[in-house]
Amino acid sequence: MNALRANFFFSQTTPSYSQRVQSIVIIDYFTYSAAAVWQEALAVRYPGNISSAPQHQTSIAHRTIPPPLSVRRIIHPILQDTQDTAANLSMSYEQVLSRSRRRKETQTAVSNEDEEVKSTTKTQRQSPPTPCQGPGPGLRIRETKEVYEGEVTELTPCETENPMGGYGKTISHVIIGLKTAKGTKQLKLDPSIYESLQKERVEVGDVIYIEANSGAVKRQGRCDTYATEFDLEAEEYVPLPKGDVHKKKEVIQDVTLHDLDVANARPQGGQDILSMMGQLMKPKKTEITDKLRGEINKVVNKYIDQGIAELVPGVLFIDEVHMLDIECFTYLHRALESSLAPIVIFATNRGNCVIRGTEDVVSPHGIPLDLLDRVMIIRTMLYTPQEMKQIIKIRAQTEGINISEEALNHLGEIGTKTTLRYSVQLLTPANLLAKINGKDSIEKEHVEEINELFYDAKSSAKILAEQQEKYMK
Repeated sequence: MNALRANFFFSQTTPSYSQRVQSIVIIDYFTYSAAAVWQEALAVRYPGNISSAPQHQTSIAHRTIPPPLSVRRIIHPILQDTQDTAANLSMSYEQVLSRSRRRKETQTAVSNEDEEVKSTTKTQRQSPPTPCQGPGPGLRIRETKEVYEGEVTELTPCETENPMGGYGKTISHVIIGLKTAKGTKQLKLDPSIYESLQKERVEVGDVIYIEANSGAVKRQGRCDTYATEFDLEAEEYVPLPKGDVHKKKEVIQDVTLHDLDVANARPQGGQDILSMMGQLMKPKKTEITDKLRGEINKVVNKYIDQGIAELVPGVLFIDEVHMLDIECFTYLHRALESSLAPIVIFATNRGNCVIRGTEDVVSPHGIPLDLLDRVMIIRTMLYTPQEMKQIIKIRAQTEGINISEEALNHLGEIGTKTTLRYSVQLLTPANLLAKINGKDSIEKEHVEEINELFYDAKSSAKILAEQQEKYMK
């Protein structure tokens, strides 16, 4: 605390807004009043004569300090101050003042970087600040490719003299023999494919396929005819391909619209040394603009009209939707009207409550009425005792717990009176009690004894309401 008090005192002559916010957070965190801490700080700086302190310092304690704006920008300086306690106390006023200025410059640089990142991500497809699951709108592209597929029977690189002179040789072409259940074929391929074959570690006996257009090579595994070659081998064996060696294969690729935005927003630079060094030394934070997104949407619509691509809206699941504020609901309301909008599922357990970001606007489930009017509310039912018994039985089987039918019925009754989650949580302590008593399965008396040891949420709330005068306020 001494270091924090000293840091509170050793601020600049005219504290900036962020420093004053930092100071009041330190005081609030340690439950000290502003006047008391300031007087103690003055006593440290001017021992025995507080009146010798400058007038502006003695009056700062009585200023009105606005509340903190961002917890992230305030807590980090506090943690920094606590790590160098002894150093701050041993410094002179000028040293601490210069250090404060350097730290302020560092924080300003970090703040500028944050602003740049925020401006970069401002135009991207945003997600609400609650737990969300599921992919965004995607594109399923169906492409028919000509491929050569089969078992490698021959792999011969042909070398020629180096046309640039010298004693070395270069590979002019590669001869590959492929075999399927229907026939064989010998291919003469470009030397660039030989590098792909080496990367995939292709050998005779492997099953591969080669794309005719791009020249991409993919090793699928070892042919199963070589499965008895070794007693133990960490190899994946695949059957010999059927049909012809040269065939047309339909390839399905699933990509999201954001992937297309990022791929087109970061075009590859030149292949020369200067371009590569420039990309390494100065990585650019590219921005996905509305113009770029519009061009990509045109290409996507063209592919959809031609039947090459298929739009997959996807599903977006937002849990605890009542935690969203009014700005997020406004953004969602506009985004749901888009033709590319996914299927959105909201989940909440709140009744009538105030919408976050407003002062007195009460709405069902914490969702604005104009948005609530556009959704379909799924009807949910309470679990019946029979359904609770089935769920508890499945949970017991999953955890490897043996339970008698009588104990299972009793747990179902407890779940009906309390909650299903509470009755499921009784399984583990009841199983431990049964093992202590030398039983292999949970009996009814074990469940009754465990139920007497614990309270469910409703019982605990009832006891607190009846005996609230016995508890601290």
